[in-house]
Amino acid sequence: MNSIDRYSGFAFEVFWGNHIVSANMLILKSLNEGKSDALTLLPKIDLSWLGGPNMIKKINGLNTFAAIPNDNLLHFKGFESEERIRVLLENSNDMISVLDITGKRKYVANSNSYKRILGYEAEQLKDQNVFDIVHPDDAQSLQTLLNEMIDGKTPHKTVVFRAKRNDDSWIYLEADVNNLLGNPLVEGIVVIARDITDRVKAEAQREDAIASLRESEDRMQSIFRVAPTGIGLVKDRVLFYVNPKICEMVGYQQDELIGQSARILYPTQEEFEFVGREKYRQIAEHDSGRVETVWQRKDGSLINVILASTPIDLNDWSKGITFTALDITDRKMAEKALQESEEKFRKIFETSEIGISTNDLDGRFTNGNLALLKMLGYSLEEYCSLTIKDISHPEDEALDLLLYLEMLDGKKDFYTIEKRNRHKNGHYIWGQLTSVLVRDGNGAPQYVMGMFEDISKRKETEETLHEREKFIQTIIDTVPVGIFTVNKAGIIDFLNPAGQKIWQGVRYVGVDKLTEYKGWRLSNGSRVEAHEWGSAKAVMRGETTLDEEIEIEAFDGAHKIISNSGIPLYDDDGNINGAVAILQDITERKKSERALQQYSEELKAAYDATLKGWSNALELREHETAGHSQRVVDLTIEMARRFGFSEEEIVHIQRGALLHDIGKMGIPDSILLKPGPLTEDEWVVMRQHPVYAKQLLIGIPYLAPALEIPFSHHERWDGSGYPLGLKGEKIPLSARIFAVIDIWDALGSDRPYRKGWPDHEILRYLKEKSGVLLDPEVVKVFIELINGRSANQG
Repeated sequence: MNSIDRYSGFAFEVFWGNHIVSANMLILKSLNEGKSDALTLLPKIDLSWLGGPNMIKKINGLNTFAAIPNDNLLHFKGFESEERIRVLLENSNDMISVLDITGKRKYVANSNSYKRILGYEAEQLKDQNVFDIVHPDDAQSLQTLLNEMIDGKTPHKTVVFRAKRNDDSWIYLEADVNNLLGNPLVEGIVVIARDITDRVKAEAQREDAIASLRESEDRMQSIFRVAPTGIGLVKDRVLFYVNPKICEMVGYQQDELIGQSARILYPTQEEFEFVGREKYRQIAEHDSGRVETVWQRKDGSLINVILASTPIDLNDWSKGITFTALDITDRKMAEKALQESEEKFRKIFETSEIGISTNDLDGRFTNGNLALLKMLGYSLEEYCSLTIKDISHPEDEALDLLLYLEMLDGKKDFYTIEKRNRHKNGHYIWGQLTSVLVRDGNGAPQYVMGMFEDISKRKETEETLHEREKFIQTIIDTVPVGIFTVNKAGIIDFLNPAGQKIWQGVRYVGVDKLTEYKGWRLSNGSRVEAHEWGSAKAVMRGETTLDEEIEIEAFDGAHKIISNSGIPLYDDDGNINGAVAILQDITERKKSERALQQYSEELKAAYDATLKGWSNALELREHETAGHSQRVVDLTIEMARRFGFSEEEIVHIQRGALLHDIGKMGIPDSILLKPGPLTEDEWVVMRQHPVYAKQLLIGIPYLAPALEIPFSHHERWDGSGYPLGLKGEKIPLSARIFAVIDIWDALGSDRPYRKGWPDHEILRYLKEKSGVLLDPEVVKVFIELINGRSANQG
């Protein structure tokens, strides 16, 4: 038996493993039952160590105690009376009671604590069931605990629940519940409870703070993950954290960066060291640093970055430096482009030949380039003292102001007008002004830029053209020639007074109100439709010129002859869209021309008859065979057509062939008619007859074009002919043709001294002389002609 068993009469296990207060209850109970020796043992017991939340206190020189952990060995000394123990229990901070298996209180050790904590008087506690004051939400868990203790499953448990105070308010209690139902000295459940409302509230606040902190941390982590700005942490310039944006910026994965020196981000050691020095210098001076630098991506490309850094702890940089990284590559490129653009604009502004100025929204000039100042004669200072109104011509001011205000009101971004600006010396200069409203990035108007191009010379030209147009219009209106325009559809757009007069009184002309051509009926009764009309045909065919004469019938039966000349009109794309035509009544002129033509024909016939007479006279004088001249003329005309001569040219060739020997009229009969061979001197005279022909004919304009054959038909291909000794193609073609024909007819004709040659011998002779005396091409064509005739005759 130990000292507790010996002196208290209680078994040791009553004290061991139970709360000290439970022991108190046993002691109090034993005192109540008359076991006074419990008091005598207390001074003899040494209370060594109590521990727990309440420490040993000195009250009147006695050792006192309160609730301490269950697993401490309890020793007592200094308690001398039952009353002292009661005082100690009644003044305990905890509420101490014993419950039966229903939860009803069997014993309350300290009613003062109940009154202080729950507000109940001692009388109210009698027979009170603990579940009467337990919050409904906590009752089930306490009932479960009670059942477990009744079943002996749970010897001890500390629980927290809500209890209702006497004033109906709720507080939190923490209770140490000890199962002593099986102890015959207690036979109940000992509950030692204390008010922990403040602690619960504090813990709730702490939990709220922790939750808020965690939420804040989660929020910050979320922000870090999705932030459009790079965020990181370095310690001693080693990367401890980087967010996804930094990885995106430099092309590395997080695990490739974390733990690496920040040097991995820099293209050079020099740049890495510079950023470090500058960053830490700024942090030392301003608690934060901002540096613009260059980073190198994993692929080797470079990006421009602004780094902003600050320590986690300003007093201890070793805890790390947080930083943000903003990729400004695009901005730098934009700034560079802007600088280049501004430089280009500055150069344009300074060197442009067009006047450029700026003015504020009130219309006062703020700048002007050299071209504008030179144009208007102002210095920059003088110009910037003026407003738009100061230099505008009074007649232009209203329109300029209207457009300017519309631009400021947002109805347009720019406008262009032609206006006059005042020169410093007072005269006005015409110009084309384009005003542009310049806005800031938010769309707010900032200022107006104006571009003023000097168009004075153009205006002078336009004025000259206007005067010329008036002059031309006057001519068109007064000229005695009809002028009209017609569109592609055949509609007459314009007809001047003279044209109207020409059509006046004309039957079937079909001009409906001078706008639409209906066609007309000619004097022979046939109708000419619009699409057949000369002007319309010119439009449709794209003819560059039109020249036709039409005869129309008037109401009085008289006929008019109209000259209609014109050209098509083209649009800007080169497509024909109409025509302009000139009308002229040429009736009287045509009558005169017809009379003249008749006279000309009569005169021509007289000339031709005269020439024929000369030719016949020559034949008679030379005793030529009858018809020689006509034969050579016919062959020459046929050959000329084969060589492509025009009919007009053939007329002159015909006359030349007819007069080929006209020069022989100057040769004496003694030589011309000599029956025998000529002497050398006589040949000299004979060879002059082409010269005589030229002298005879050149003075007659009507016959001058016919000189080629009379003057050159004795020239030879090899240059052996006369009178000039021409060679090859220098001999006129008509003369070369006639030379072949003249030989053909001469050799084939009978002479007093010989018979004419057969055709085949003449042809053989021509072939022999081809390329020698005669043009080989002419000989070839002539032989084809003769052979063709022979074939036809056969």
